[in-house]
Order: sequence, then C-alpha cells, then structure tokens
Amino acid sequence: MLPPALQSALAALDDEPVSGRDKGLPAIALRFGDIGRQGWNVLAGDLPLPAMLLRWADVQHNIQVMQAYAGRHGAWLAPHGKTSMAPQLFAAQLQAGAWAITLANMAQLQVARAFGIQRLLLANELVSDYDVRHLARGLCSDPDFEPYVLVDSPAAIARLTQALERDDPGRPVNVLVELGMPGGRCGARSVPELQALAEAVLKAGSRLRLAGVEGYEGIVSSNTLADSRTAAEEYLQRLAGAVRAIQSMAPATHPFLVTAGGSVFFDLVVEHLGREALPEAQLVLRPGSYVSHDSIHLDDASPLGRLGPAGPAGRLRPAFEVWAVVLSRPEPDLAILGMGKRDVPVDLDLPLPLYHSRGGAPPTSLGEGYHFFRVQDQHAYLRLPAGADLAVGDLVGSGISHPCTTFDKWRVLLLADEARHVVGAIRTYF
Repeated sequence: MLPPALQSALAALDDEPVSGRDKGLPAIALRFGDIGRQGWNVLAGDLPLPAMLLRWADVQHNIQVMQAYAGRHGAWLAPHGKTSMAPQLFAAQLQAGAWAITLANMAQLQVARAFGIQRLLLANELVSDYDVRHLARGLCSDPDFEPYVLVDSPAAIARLTQALERDDPGRPVNVLVELGMPGGRCGARSVPELQALAEAVLKAGSRLRLAGVEGYEGIVSSNTLADSRTAAEEYLQRLAGAVRAIQSMAPATHPFLVTAGGSVFFDLVVEHLGREALPEAQLVLRPGSYVSHDSIHLDDASPLGRLGPAGPAGRLRPAFEVWAVVLSRPEPDLAILGMGKRDVPVDLDLPLPLYHSRGGAPPTSLGEGYHFFRVQDQHAYLRLPAGADLAVGDLVGSGISHPCTTFDKWRVLLLADEARHVVGAIRTYF
C-alpha cells in the first residue's frame, strides 16, 4: 500500500495539462492521466516521430524480477531513482516491496519529497549550505521523513552537524560513512580513515546516528568486463573488511546497513556483502537501470541479462523502444532516419535497429546486416544490407543502450503494449 501522500501526488499528476508542447505528443491539449485513453498507436501515424516507448509489461516484469532477486538474498532494495527520475516508477518499485528510493543530489531528493516519499537514501556527500539547511528543516517539519546521507570527511560531518544545531529536528540524521577507491570519486581511501570517520559521527552525539557503511563498485574501470569484475571484487572485499571493523562501534538499536550495488555487479555485491558473507549487517542494493534494462550494454553485462544464468522468466527485458521514420534513401546501402542525439543515447553505444513497419502494419524483425554508424543532432545513419526493402516513410524500431541517458531526454515517456498501442505515460523530472 502506497503512503497517502504519494497516492495524492500521483493523482494530482494525472490532472496536469499536457499538449503538443511536450515532445512526443500530438498537437492536442488534454490531462496527463488521459493519455492512455486516446487510442493512439505509434505505427498508425497517430504520433509525431521519433517516439520513445516503454513497454509497460516489460517494466513490470523487471521490477518483479529484481525485487525477487533481492528477496532471495535477504537484501533490501533501494532502487536508484536518478536513472528515471519518474515518481510513477518510484511508486511501482515501492509497491513491489522496495525499502527506499536512492537519489544522487538535493534537487532529486526534492522531487521525491514533493511526491510524498519518506525513506530516501542520498548516495552522495551533503555539504552545500542550501543542502544541509534544507535537510535539517525537512526533518523539523516532517516527523516521518527518514533520510540516509553519506559522509567521507570531518568537514562534511561538521557542516551537517552545524546545520542540525541551527535547525534542531530533535532526532538524529542517519549517516553512512563512505569508502572510496584510489583515483575514484568521493569516499575515504582507507579502512583506518573510515574508522576515524565513524568515530567522528559517534562523537556528534544526538545530531547524527551511525547507520552503516556505503560504497559503490561500479566506477572501477578496466579494458574488459572480466577485468572490471575482478577489480570490483577487490574493492568489495575491502568494503566487507570495513563493515567488520566498524559494525561493532554502532549501537545495536538498529540494523547496521551496508549498501552498494549498481546495475552490473550486484551479484558480486551479494556474494561479498550479503547475509552469508556478512551476517552482522543488512545489505541494501541500489541498482537503478534494471527498471527498463536495455538492448545492448546492460543486456550483455547484467547478471540478469541475456548472458546470465537465469532462465527467460528470471531475466530482465529491454523495455525501451524508439520509433523513427525513414527520411531518405540517398544511397543503395544507406537510410537516414529522423532521430538523433536529442532523442536517443549515444554515450555507450548507438541504437540497435530491430523492427520494420510499413503502412501501419505490425512490426517485423529487420534481421541481420542493419546497423547505425553515425548519429547527429536530428538524424541517424543506418547502414543496410544488399537488397534491403526499406522505403521513405517506413518506420524503424530500435533498442537503446544506457537507460540513464534515455530517460533524461524525454519529459513525457509513452507506455505501450506489444501492439504499440499507447496505454499511458510517465513524467520525468530532470
């Protein structure tokens, strides 16, 4: 059951007006909640192109698969909301059993708070004047607000404590000390440094509560996935050592948390930080991209992707699909499509051409020999095999790579069924 405040905020979202000013919608004005009642179909020419679709059945499948995975391993799930910044998806994840929503900065936390979400893990340092003041005042104004924040330095602890002295909520803030890695981003660089930070948190008395240890294995960088897995394992072993060194310092009144886990190495996180390896701690997993998965990078790398050991029912499914029109066939082996960098991610891989539709017909597989080799602001260059039957005005449906840089290109994302009928929409807040 979702909290009443979240239900109310979602209902208010349904009442918001949308129109052709929102990319992907036709020239019509209506309530956001009525988008799925219009009978639109992307293949039938009802929408301006390109059109980015989320297949809703696959999103629901992915949410259930990851929640079940966490449950099997005794982990709590705190999906990273920065992937989608879509409170409707946050609600679906919470309804499926997620313990909290993870966010990356105060702007994102404000969105989640505006939708009535109470338990939030801010997986970042909280040090700016505005951020620490806003957190303290939020704690004062709402007794149900339950934030968890990171610290990696005495300066960060001092700034947080000073804000809580100015605006005293009468209860401590949950703090996790962060272990980083040499050459990485935030986080103490050694376990002794982390122990000293934990002691500083404890000395802050009633202002702060030492809630656990945090880390992130996903920033390791190597030439191959296998080498990256090895580097991630080495880091997670250090993180496990940090938990063993610090857990006994914290009061036993709450579960001692250890949290890590992006969208690629969460199996290693379970192995090294889960209940069998660290029975003294409660693991919190933070993957985000699983909610939509993708057709290339994550499908190859995720433990629950196409190469993983799970059967089809236990694998994540690519839910994103972008449809674009063939604008031109200027050369025998070339088609120019009407989509570009403003519509699709290109930071990891170019889109993957999958389907063809002509005259509103159901999509058919393109088969082998089709690939994008260049994407500009509004155009995509598709190389064709010999004899390809692709004409000006035909539609091409493609998968994407990297959900994080897909969600942020669309304020309104259309939800679709297998026949590409629009059944609803989600709103993003980037």
